[in-house]
Amino acid sequence: MYAMAGASLAHVEIVSSLIFLLGLALTGSACRPLGSDVRVKVPDTEMYAYPDISVVCGKAILKDDHMDTLLNPVVIFEVLSPSTESYDRVAKFAHYRRLATLKSYVLVSQEAPMIDRYDRGDDGQWVLSDCWGVDSSLQIPSLGISIPLAKVYENVDLPPDHLSRQPWAKSD
Repeated sequence: MYAMAGASLAHVEIVSSLIFLLGLALTGSACRPLGSDVRVKVPDTEMYAYPDISVVCGKAILKDDHMDTLLNPVVIFEVLSPSTESYDRVAKFAHYRRLATLKSYVLVSQEAPMIDRYDRGDDGQWVLSDCWGVDSSLQIPSLGISIPLAKVYENVDLPPDHLSRQPWAKSD
């Protein structure tokens, strides 16, 4: 576990927007988004983490009577920060992949409208899909929903050079 002393305004705005948009998109389904106050445990590796957002479908399976540690997330979102991006992409994902219930892992940039989504295939392999730019939408097949990036980043003050941070942009 990493000790975190707060988050940037962009990070908070993105998380808030995603929880709201997920809640709307999942209305009427058995799935619901949970904020970062809900801890996730990976029993196989004994790792505990506080993802920015977890989505649970059906009954939440909790570790104990404290009722604060989720064992069955279906989707996990992490909003990337410069200090934790490498850990979120590699080590944390290595732990999360051990969760039998996890179907999608979503990594959200706070520096540009870019989202990477990893989905577990029927063969157990993880496949990367990405979406870039405010004109695109985040598809989450495991939940059967789509969320426009324009809505995710609507109130976020992106760095002025965010377009040059996008992978397709040409560099001089």
